[in-house]
Amino acid sequence: MKEVIKISIFERIMGKNEAIEFSYDLDLLRDTSHKAYIKKWALNTCINHIARTISQTKFEVIDKGVKDETSVTYYKLNVRPNTDESASTFWQRAIRKLIFDNEVLIVVTDTKDLIIADDFEREEYALYDDIFKHVKVKDFEFERNFKMSEVIYITYSNESISSLLDGLFTDYGNIFARIVKYNLMSNQIRATLSFDGNVNAQTQQNMQNFINKSYEAFEQNDIAIVPVQKGYEYKEHTTQSQSKSTSQIEDLTKVPNQLLKYVASSLGIPFPLIDGSVADIEAMTDNYMKFCIMPILENIVDELNAKCFSEKDYREGKRIKAISIDAYDPIQKAEAIDKLIASSVFTANQVLDMFGYPPSDDEDADKRVITKNLQSVKEVSESSLKGGENNEDRPQ
Repeated sequence: MKEVIKISIFERIMGKNEAIEFSYDLDLLRDTSHKAYIKKWALNTCINHIARTISQTKFEVIDKGVKDETSVTYYKLNVRPNTDESASTFWQRAIRKLIFDNEVLIVVTDTKDLIIADDFEREEYALYDDIFKHVKVKDFEFERNFKMSEVIYITYSNESISSLLDGLFTDYGNIFARIVKYNLMSNQIRATLSFDGNVNAQTQQNMQNFINKSYEAFEQNDIAIVPVQKGYEYKEHTTQSQSKSTSQIEDLTKVPNQLLKYVASSLGIPFPLIDGSVADIEAMTDNYMKFCIMPILENIVDELNAKCFSEKDYREGKRIKAISIDAYDPIQKAEAIDKLIASSVFTANQVLDMFGYPPSDDEDADKRVITKNLQSVKEVSESSLKGGENNEDRPQ
C-alpha cells in the first residue's frame, strides 16, 4: 500500500518560495533576539554591578586577633586564586555564576588553587556529606568525586533570578520587539510607482530596475534626486511627524528601563545607583551595601571559615574577615572616633576592630577612658571634676 504524505498549505508555500522561507526564519530570529537581548542586558547590568562591588573586597586572615598576610589562604583569596586569574577576575566570575545559577562550586585542587566549576552533579544525603560528581572545568572533567567538606559551595537564594524573571522577560520582550518593529515600520519610506499603459514582462522588469535604483539612491546619499521617465509616476506616502518620532524613541528607552528597574529591585540594588539619576547617593549606597552586598559577603565568609578552619581553630581565634569597599575611613571619621573613645563607650582596640585594623599591644588600648583628657574611668571616679582652679569654684 502506497503511503500518502499530507503536506500542509504552509509547507507547500515554503517549499516553492525560498524567499518566503528565509523571510519567515529571519522574523523568528529577530523576535528571539529582541527578547534575548533585553533579558541579557538587564541581568548583566545588575549582576555586573554587584560583581564589581564584591570583587573589591579584601579578605583578611585573622589568627588570635592578629592579621596574617603571609599565609597561603590570604594569597589565594586576595592575590592569585589560580594560575589563570587574578583575585578580582576570579571573584567577579564567581559572583556572576552565583547569581545567574543560584549556586557556585569552587574546587580546591591538589596545588591549593581555587577553581570555579562550570558544571557538576550534586548527590544529596540526609546524614552524610553531599557528593559532587562529574565536576567540569571548561573541557576538563575531574575523575574523582568531591565531598561537601572538600569544596567551597555557596548558594544565593531559594530560586535562581533568571527563572523568577522568565515570565516578566517574555512580556517585556514582546513589548520591546513590538515597539522596535512599529518604529521601523513608521519610519520606512513608502511609495507607489504608476505606469501609463499595459504591463508586460519587460515593462515589469523595467519598473523593478527603476525601483532598485531609486532605493540605492535614497539609501546611499543624504540628498537623492530620482528622474522619472515619461509614463512613470513616483509618489511617496510617508507622513511621519517629528513629535511622533521622538515619542517612539522615548518609548524604546522606557521599556528597557522599567525592566532594569524591576531586576535591580529584585536583587536589592537601588535603581538610581545604576542610572545615575540622583546626585546624592550616600543613603542609597548604605542601603545597597547593607541589604544587597553584605548578605552575600556573609554567606561567602561563613563558607570560607567552615571549610578553611576546624571548629577548634575557630574557637582559638582563627577566622577570615571580609573588608568591603564601604569600610570606614579613619580620617573621615576622626571626630566620631574621638567621641566614641572619649565618652568611654568603646575602648581604642574596639574602635580599631570596627575599622578593620589589628588590636594594639598597648594595655591602655583595652581601658575605657573619659573626657578629652583621656583619663581612665577609675582615675575619673577617684578625682572630682573641677569647674575652675579648685573645688571652691564649683557651684554648690
